[in-house]
Amino acid sequence: MPAEPLPPTGSRVGIDLGTVHFLTDSSGRHVGNPGFLHVSAGEMAAAQRHLATFPKRARRRTKKHCAAARKVAGLHAKIRRRRLDHHHKAALALVREHDVIGHERLNTAGMTRAPAPRPDPDRDAAFPANGAAAKAGLNRSILDAGWGQFLRILADKAESAGRRVIPVDARNTPPGFAGGTPTRTCPPGIGGCGHGAKENRVTQAKFTCVNCGLAANADHVGALNVKHRAGLVLCAGAWPPTQEARDISRGWSHGSSIRRRVHRRRHRGPRPPGRAPRRRAHRGAPRRLNGSGRRPRSPGRPRRAPPAARPGR
Repeated sequence: MPAEPLPPTGSRVGIDLGTVHFLTDSSGRHVGNPGFLHVSAGEMAAAQRHLATFPKRARRRTKKHCAAARKVAGLHAKIRRRRLDHHHKAALALVREHDVIGHERLNTAGMTRAPAPRPDPDRDAAFPANGAAAKAGLNRSILDAGWGQFLRILADKAESAGRRVIPVDARNTPPGFAGGTPTRTCPPGIGGCGHGAKENRVTQAKFTCVNCGLAANADHVGALNVKHRAGLVLCAGAWPPTQEARDISRGWSHGSSIRRRVHRRRHRGPRPPGRAPRRRAHRGAPRRLNGSGRRPRSPGRPRRAPPAARPGR
């Protein structure tokens, strides 16, 4: 798809993804989470119960069995299409309104991993409750929101429109912050003190700083901190980057890495004569075949001689 750059808007935004609200931007705007799987859960459960009445392994499925399987597959496809349409519309709205979009770098696979069992030290072969049931519901909500698919669509649309998407690391905080995730740090953008502590997050939706007493929505606080850290990554693209920008981007930025590679190439000296640049073969490259459909022999490998004919044949 050819790139179609949009006119610049001069706007920069940070977004915080969640399950109650699909996303919250740094201006305080909430985008609701449709929860397509939760909405269709009743119809999906009824269709799966009807499908479970048929044998799982059968030589030939009956017409009712095929209809029940198509019903379940159709519901899954409908949920997938609705979720994809929602992601495209939300990403397009962000790309049209902002030049720079910052979001938190999320490890969805790690966030949806089942908790490890905790053996009981007092009893053999006993495992106390580890919160697996509650974690299963949270995992279902995260996967229903589809954060990974949305961020991929956002990156593709931003690249086509000439925008910039900056993923920031939530675990790495600048020196002026006390540490913690974006939703636990008091945002200086709205008059906060920059204090970060676990006690600042009172509930899932409420943030209250224990140092200065600032109260705000937790998702809005996270979006403001993401915007601030995206601005530090932009500063790290300048040369030379500041120490605060190095700390927030782990010493890496797009512009600084390019400059370091150019610097090493210039000061490495000329390449020795007769030495060609090394090229790496692509792993997925197809094998070269000759006209007979076989791989060509290497020139140093002798061809096997045909067996000698026995006398009398």
